[in-house]
Amino acid sequence: MHTQYCFAFSALEQAVRHCDNSTKNLDIINCYVHMGLERAKQHATKQAMRRSHLRIFNTLVDTLCDSLVPIDWRKQCDTYIKRLQPLLFEILSADEYQAKLQELALLKSFYFINTRSCQNQPSNDA
Repeated sequence: MHTQYCFAFSALEQAVRHCDNSTKNLDIINCYVHMGLERAKQHATKQAMRRSHLRIFNTLVDTLCDSLVPIDWRKQCDTYIKRLQPLLFEILSADEYQAKLQELALLKSFYFINTRSCQNQPSNDA
């Protein structure tokens, strides 16, 4: 793999992970996922391909759980996480897959429910 390609992928990964409020371009997430999947296809071993797929998935999950990232960005990450679930089913054992889904459900319930409850609370600015 070319160094420039790896640098571009890493730069996209950082853009996804640390959404810049001034450039909330949701296409960045799409580009990151697409580039990551293409990158994974180029690996020689199944283990390397699996690591690449999990890297994409874990970056999206980490971003989803970051309460400093705008909620719209986090919801978009959740959309892509859902799209990647069939891929996870293919690369993980049945037990690993179920554990990932349970972990994801727990994280989403915590981070998204907390976000909603914080938004619904009245402010004390009176």
